[in-house]
Amino acid sequence: MFRRAAAGDAEDGTVVRYEPGAKPADASQIRAIFVHTPQDRLGIPQFSTEDHERLFQAFAPIFEISTSGEYDRFGPMAWGSGPTPEVDVTRPTVFRRLAFTRYGKWVLAQLVYTIWFPERRSICWGVSSTG
Repeated sequence: MFRRAAAGDAEDGTVVRYEPGAKPADASQIRAIFVHTPQDRLGIPQFSTEDHERLFQAFAPIFEISTSGEYDRFGPMAWGSGPTPEVDVTRPTVFRRLAFTRYGKWVLAQLVYTIWFPERRSICWGVSSTG
């Protein structure tokens, strides 16, 4: 499955590629952010707003999604015509959140990227039953 996707051979549609638009910082700039960022009493880095943005741009994922219907597009949640929120697929949006975890004596930054799809398509991957 991964080989087929890498070759652009989508199962039921075309592969749509979503890339970040901003030019990311290079490795030396990212290293400098971690070296020069102060930490609080718990050892958690206190990134500036600018450094926070640089980190998210530098590590932003590229999404390649096999697209065969609207359910394969993503966007922000919004109120639609019904009583429940809907995903606005006309505006591809990646949500980002900065989190931290402890690993031994280290506090590690976690860059969390989230996308919302309007529904989960029901597919069965190689499941078989025996009588």
